[in-house]
Amino acid sequence: MAGGKSKSRRSRRGGRQRHIKVNENPIEFSSNGGHANHVLEQLNLQRLHGGLCDVALVVGGRKFDAHRNVLAACSQYFKSMFENGRFRESKQKEVKIQSLDAEAIEILLEYMYTDSITITFSNVEGIIAASDLFLIQAVRDYCANYWTQTLCVDNVLSAYKNADIYNLSQLRDEAEAFLSKHFTEIVESNEFVNYPYEVVVVMIKSDLIDVDEKDVFLAVKKWVMHAKERVSLLDDLMSRIRLPLMPAADLIECVNVEPLVLKSEWCQALVQEAMNYQLLPNKQGELQTPRSRPRYVNLDEMIFAVGVTGTEGHIPDMLLTKCYIPRHNAWYSLATLHAVSLRGLTFCNGLLYALCFNTENEQLDLYMYDIVSNAWSDGPSINKSNHVIRRSIQLSNTWVQLIECRQKTAPVAMRCYPRIHQLWILFMPHAKPALMIHLLLGTSLAFTKNVGKHVHLCRSY
Repeated sequence: MAGGKSKSRRSRRGGRQRHIKVNENPIEFSSNGGHANHVLEQLNLQRLHGGLCDVALVVGGRKFDAHRNVLAACSQYFKSMFENGRFRESKQKEVKIQSLDAEAIEILLEYMYTDSITITFSNVEGIIAASDLFLIQAVRDYCANYWTQTLCVDNVLSAYKNADIYNLSQLRDEAEAFLSKHFTEIVESNEFVNYPYEVVVVMIKSDLIDVDEKDVFLAVKKWVMHAKERVSLLDDLMSRIRLPLMPAADLIECVNVEPLVLKSEWCQALVQEAMNYQLLPNKQGELQTPRSRPRYVNLDEMIFAVGVTGTEGHIPDMLLTKCYIPRHNAWYSLATLHAVSLRGLTFCNGLLYALCFNTENEQLDLYMYDIVSNAWSDGPSINKSNHVIRRSIQLSNTWVQLIECRQKTAPVAMRCYPRIHQLWILFMPHAKPALMIHLLLGTSLAFTKNVGKHVHLCRSY
């Protein structure tokens, strides 16, 4: 019996064995940043208690313990200093930092070890100076964002000056826009008379100022009279005021009675220029200067008019250009267009386009007006075509289009002037005039053919 049982066990053991296949696919585990945060926390505790620190930053008599590895990991400045054996600081236990605020260094060290920083009105200038020296771009950006989000009359000057020092173009644009938008508040503040000359120039030359030119003059007068040495700057500042746009009454009663203006030959010349502009309204197109261009120009709101004035039978040799600004409820004269026989006018991509017929060589001339420079410029011309019986000018976001309706023997043609090419492009679809229409699809052109109740795409660009 005993032997039989033993045999049975052996037979069972000697049977086919099952092989279990082990899953060798790797599985990754992570604390989702918890470990990294824990390491930083421990390093920060060491820094605060002076444990295992291998360097100290000395600023203004204060000493801040730190780890070279952490400094080098956060700052390219310290990375170059410690990795390059040519600098004596790479072997020193203490590194002296000159011309920086100790509080700013303390805040930056806190940021390096905690990824957190608190910026205030009183510390932002010190922090951006330190972050710029240590090449910590993230903190530079934080400072710029702080100024952008907190711009006010009290800190706009600081924001503008630092934007200029550290080449923060977006912040500079924001500060300039604020200076213009809040022109009156700033001029009335106690700080305005302490503004540097360069910032005053930025303010009074801005196109975004939405005040009367008389107010601009009074602001200049207030700033100049605050210090005797500023009188020598009056001529330049006066040349940036749009005196021709000031009513004649203000020119006589406010500007031309000011002793500072009367003592300056240049200022007197500017006043005379403005008076001539006011007294000769029909000649204003020919008397254009940078000082006669209107401020606060919003192209989406402006209405342009190009045409001629004069008595019956008078043959004009130029076209007057005017614009209406609803915000001012006023018409302004712009640069004169030296052309005649206007055939089409349109506005496209910030430019005013005029298509004029040249009677001397019987061709169409294209002209472009730029409100920023207040000047017309020449574009390419279109030679005369005997087949054309009617032309019309149209526009899209990026194209100036000329539709040519021709005789029955010739198809409709479209000429397009994309600014990027600086020339006219002729499209000649093969279809009869009655069957052709054109569609504008965003910034592209599509020609379609109407067949029965369906519209079929023929060609696109």
